[in-house]
Amino acid sequence: MKIRKLFFVIIVVFLYPLNQYSQQLDINKPPVPETNSNYIYPSYVEYNLRNGLKVFFIKTDKPLATINVMVNGGKLSEELVGTSEVLVNLILLGSKNNSSTKFQNEIDFNAIDLKAQVTDDAFIFNAKSLNRNFRKLLSLVSESISKPAFNIKIFEEYKKYYSSLLITNTADADYLSKIGTNKLLFGETNLGNILSPELIDYMQIDDVNKLYEENFSSKNSSIAITGNFNKDQLLKDLEATFGNWKVGEKVLYDRPSFPEFKGGEILIIDKPNSVQSTIKAIGSGFKFDDSLRIKSILLNNIIGGVSLNSRLSKNLREKNGYTYTPTSEFSTNRFTSNFITNAEVSNIHTADCIKEMLFEFNKIQFDSLSKEELSRFINSTIGNFYITLKKPEEYISLLQSSFFYNIPKEFYANYIDIIKSITSNDIIQVARDIFRMNAVSFVVVGKSTEIIPQLENITQKISVYDKNLLPIKVGPRSESNSIARDIWFKMLDSLGAVSYTHLRAHETVLDLVCRLLLEKKKHTLAESHIVVLLQYVTKTQAERTFNNSEQPMHNENNRDSRC
Repeated sequence: MKIRKLFFVIIVVFLYPLNQYSQQLDINKPPVPETNSNYIYPSYVEYNLRNGLKVFFIKTDKPLATINVMVNGGKLSEELVGTSEVLVNLILLGSKNNSSTKFQNEIDFNAIDLKAQVTDDAFIFNAKSLNRNFRKLLSLVSESISKPAFNIKIFEEYKKYYSSLLITNTADADYLSKIGTNKLLFGETNLGNILSPELIDYMQIDDVNKLYEENFSSKNSSIAITGNFNKDQLLKDLEATFGNWKVGEKVLYDRPSFPEFKGGEILIIDKPNSVQSTIKAIGSGFKFDDSLRIKSILLNNIIGGVSLNSRLSKNLREKNGYTYTPTSEFSTNRFTSNFITNAEVSNIHTADCIKEMLFEFNKIQFDSLSKEELSRFINSTIGNFYITLKKPEEYISLLQSSFFYNIPKEFYANYIDIIKSITSNDIIQVARDIFRMNAVSFVVVGKSTEIIPQLENITQKISVYDKNLLPIKVGPRSESNSIARDIWFKMLDSLGAVSYTHLRAHETVLDLVCRLLLEKKKHTLAESHIVVLLQYVTKTQAERTFNNSEQPMHNENNRDSRC
């Protein structure tokens, strides 16, 4: 009994202050932001090893250590498409001092996370472990990067795996939209050419060795480290591990012959069985050394970014319900920069979504932002930057990237002040540079037979490709199909609000039409229109069943006789 009373008293003591606070809190008013103060940037060490390897280091009080190695080159440096991807993955599979099995056992035993990626212009290796395992982490990373094995047997096995992965990727809409975007922007260059199983099969181990020898050296690389270490001891450990890496020279590449980006066209990649379209809107951007780049970062947050308060989100998500999370970003390498917007919508709303995107791109070029909207996004952008500064591994990555792309150190030192000074007119001017008349193109992955008729009302500059980026010749629109489609939209307009306008599980197109007509008996379609529509969807369903060699999911005798 005494325990119960004591427990009750403890609850009252802890909940009373919360109750008092809740009575004072007005949930209808947003919290007052704290007064901005001068933020002190984290201190860091910048150092060159004897062989020229650039080192960045931030000492932290966290238990986790991180390593990030950047090597200049990437996809722009390869002669055979796909070699760079194979190269970085082979590097993760052992070294001259450790077989693949032993290397992976060491990784697992020391709880090390080691990953690699290839960008347009860099080979990047990320690794992390607990501080107490850092020396083993550093040893394994340095061995794999500076002394790779490139075992011929593992190479051939990885080629088989990679070929099967490529075949699987052709069913993924995100992958298809990415290669379609690269095709549009980079044409017949290393960045635009599609990788195929045939190219992987043609690749030889000598291609991988050649690419490695041309790019992997200390003067062509940098390393960024965070962790709770003594600086002097860390530099000694780095000299002992990376100090013997081949010196080499910084590799400079000429700008490839990218096609001129004109905008105003739509590239479609046909995905015949898709029920939704993956859309990318593409505009020009600002390179790393452009003075307008910081302003374009704020514009990106306003128009899309990853915010649910962005203009695209409010339009496509909240107002029209076309998609869940429209996003946007700048994709930038040494030579180019492009603004890319992403959204996934049902096939029937593909053109609607594109029209609304164009509406927002046009609107932001002429309508001034309200003080409230501009202030909200300025504070949000600055807040996100503060969060980055609070994460040592992210801040040191910014420092390393600045060195890699020759970005002046003042860029991030003045970042917050520049963001604060941006006006509505600045946003309008930057938007006009990116979204000027006919300067936006689209890549759409979806069922071409359903989306092409919609898109012809937007532009006639439409090209269609299959999953391997081979051109598809599209014939003229069928008059009966066009009539049926117009009737379909007229039916949806006349029905008004209905419970569910998409195909349900085990439902055919004909089932959907019947269900919608039954749900809203008072429709304005003429009987002849209904006959045309039902004949068309019945024919479409029959063709789909024939082409897919499938049996109809519903027996005609079981269909509701009232239809």
